[in-house]
Amino acid sequence: TYNLCRINMFLHDIGYDKFSIEHGDKKSDIEKERINDDIVFEIELIKQVEVNIDYILMLVAKYHESNCEDKTILADINKSIDASVELRSKKALIEGFVAQMTVKTDVEKDWKDFVKMKS
Repeated sequence: TYNLCRINMFLHDIGYDKFSIEHGDKKSDIEKERINDDIVFEIELIKQVEVNIDYILMLVAKYHESNCEDKTILADINKSIDASVELRSKKALIEGFVAQMTVKTDVEKDWKDFVKMKS
């Protein structure tokens, strides 16, 4: 149960300094069941979400639409790349593309050109 609570806190970006889980904390059976259901549901969501380059490009386009100012989207891009084993090797490439974007950038077209140029 302790580890499930830690996973749940991690999934919600709650740092270790923001919560305290004590061995022996008691919850009613109803509360335990509800918490377990929530954790199982969130783990199932994680299994279903596949982070791929299309998802990353959607985030990049959203970042571009914010005139490259919304740092929370940039953080989401980095978290998503780090969460995907397949995309970690492309992190520098994606970061390089994001860094060179301008107002005139067409994310989908320019991404393809950028990849061809780097190949």
